[in-house]
Amino acid sequence: MTLQNHIGWNFNNSYAQLSEKLFAKQLPAAVPNPKMVYFNDELAKTLGLDFSTVSENDKAQLFSGNLLPIGAVPIACLLYTSDAADE
Repeated sequence: MTLQNHIGWNFNNSYAQLSEKLFAKQLPAAVPNPKMVYFNDELAKTLGLDFSTVSENDKAQLFSGNLLPIGAVPIACLLYTSDAADE
């Protein structure tokens, strides 16, 4: 599920442009019933992000990974060892 990008995210996704030996595309594991503990509105504003129309539930869903902003490319970094360098 995605969240509209009215918030102001500016994803670069530069890691997803690296060799696929370094990462795997991976959706986050679902979190049942996430709750917001604290949200720093001032920091969000400083970062140019506008959460004014996002409900507390959607914030919890977003920051738990249950919702993804449009443009997000979820990845997992792969362990890189000297053995991998020999391939």
